[in-house]
Amino acid sequence: MAPVLLLTGFMGSGKSTVGREVARRQGWKFIDLDRQIVAESGMDIPSIFQDEGETGFRRWESNVLRNVLEQASSGESVVVALGGGALVDPANRALVKGRAIVAYLEVDCAEAWARVHRSDRPLAKDRGEFELLFESRRSTYEEAADLTICSEDRSIGDTVDKIISYVVARCGGER
Repeated sequence: MAPVLLLTGFMGSGKSTVGREVARRQGWKFIDLDRQIVAESGMDIPSIFQDEGETGFRRWESNVLRNVLEQASSGESVVVALGGGALVDPANRALVKGRAIVAYLEVDCAEAWARVHRSDRPLAKDRGEFELLFESRRSTYEEAADLTICSEDRSIGDTVDKIISYVVARCGGER
């Protein structure tokens, strides 16, 4: 069976950057779930939050994740950079369990804030709220993860190497 790798972690942990590089090195397809949501909804994420609220965004996220996993079951190896809140929903965690390898890119809250606070991310506007959200999600990432990597303690190349080694070992050498 072709590997399906999901990268999870808080915003700013490097999921998209690392995911693109894993996919490039392995010749796998790469999907950034947030970009896929934008493509399917026809709206940018701040607009979805403004028009439909976080609940509406999470609905989009769950539907797009389900579609991505159904497409991945066709046998193509794929790396998916999840949004930071994608696995907060227990239904999404149940959906990915047994269907994908989940790698958690762990990052310190201060580092995540430094990376994203000037962005247009709707949940990165207030540092206090950001820190509370960070703490509330940590246990979800840990629970869902098959592999945890502290992404700030190593280079992108080292992080990618560790993920590839894990996936290849877990999938019996399939590349």
